[in-house]
Amino acid sequence: GSWEAQVAKKYYDRLYKEYVLCDLKRFKTGQVGFRWRTEAECVQGVGQFSCAQVGCKNRAELQSFEVHFKYKEATEVKQALVK
Repeated sequence: GSWEAQVAKKYYDRLYKEYVLCDLKRFKTGQVGFRWRTEAECVQGVGQFSCAQVGCKNRAELQSFEVHFKYKEATEVKQALVK
């Protein structure tokens, strides 16, 4: 495709895979779950402009942390630094 299309695709892919939502229900046992945001969550700014914990709506005094996220996509194991 054109250069513009390639830049747009790269931005689109990054938009959905820069921020994750976390599930801290099992935090005390050392287990933390991450998942990619849905399109609707990206549009709403969930995890970027509001708390990234599943179910939390807090928008005040947020901090960003970059963490290592290892996941499996189809049969391929991948990893990424996410916020």
